[in-house]
Amino acid sequence: MKISKETVRWFDVKEDAGGARLNVAYLNPGKVREVSERIAKQAAGGKDSNGFPYTQAQIVNFLADALIIECLKGWEKMFDENGKPLPFNEKNVKRAIKEIEGFIEVVTKFQNEIKADIKKENEAQEKN
Repeated sequence: MKISKETVRWFDVKEDAGGARLNVAYLNPGKVREVSERIAKQAAGGKDSNGFPYTQAQIVNFLADALIIECLKGWEKMFDENGKPLPFNEKNVKRAIKEIEGFIEVVTKFQNEIKADIKKENEAQEKN
């Protein structure tokens, strides 16, 4: 076994007529754990805007958003509601998560493609 380097790939978003491209990094189990622990610490004892403790569903959503923010490394041809280029930054990633229908699913699909490719590569190396 060996520690693998970070795997980052550009993907064309076929579902987007404007030709958007996303630069997605594979999050290995250690990185997922690191993000999960960070979110758990942030959520512990936290309260929502009404003063109630965060629900489990809210914490799961925080984690999902944090994982998308962590794995997304860049984008091209992303635009705001006025057709202006949307700069890549954490604020705009959060905005895309909230405002673009299917955004999380597309990023997750690309994550899964990278994971499947890594698995195939590892299996091929084990055979040799």
